[in-house]
Amino acid sequence: MVGGVLSAYGIGLLGAASAKLFASGFFALRDTRTPVKISMATLVLSGVLAAVLLRPFGVAGIALGSSVGTSVMLLAQLWLLEKRVGEVLDRVAWRHLAITTGGAALGALAGVVAAGAAANLGPVWRAAAALGAFGAVHALITLSLKHPDAARAWTLLR
Repeated sequence: MVGGVLSAYGIGLLGAASAKLFASGFFALRDTRTPVKISMATLVLSGVLAAVLLRPFGVAGIALGSSVGTSVMLLAQLWLLEKRVGEVLDRVAWRHLAITTGGAALGALAGVVAAGAAANLGPVWRAAAALGAFGAVHALITLSLKHPDAARAWTLLR
C-alpha cells in the first residue's frame, strides 16, 4: 500500500517542486492573485480527482489525485506566465522535459509488468524487479534520445 502511495505521489513531484519557482515569477510582476487562483483551482481539482480515484485505487488514488492537480498547476503557471512575459521554457527545455517524462512513464509501465511477473518471489525480489525494469527502460530511452543529463550520468558511470 505504501509503495502505491509513494508511486502516485512521485507522478506529481515535478509539479510540486516547481510550484514555488513559477509562482515567484508572478510575484516579481507584483501579481499575487494569479498563483493563489491557480492553487485554489488545482486544490479543487485534486480533491475531486482524489474522491473519484479512491474507489479504484484505494489510498493511492488520493495521492494520484494530488499529483495530477500539482501537474496541472505547473502547466497552468507556465502557460499564464508565458502569456505575460514571453517564453519561459524554450523548445529544447520542453524536449528534455518530454524525454524525461516519457521515459519515466514507460519505465513505470515496465516496473509494473516486472513486479507482476515477480509477484511469487517475495517483496524484496518483486521490488528489485520493478526498480531494475524502471531504471533500465528510463535509462535506455533517455540515452537513446540524447537527454544531456542522461549522457552526463552515463559518462560518469563509465
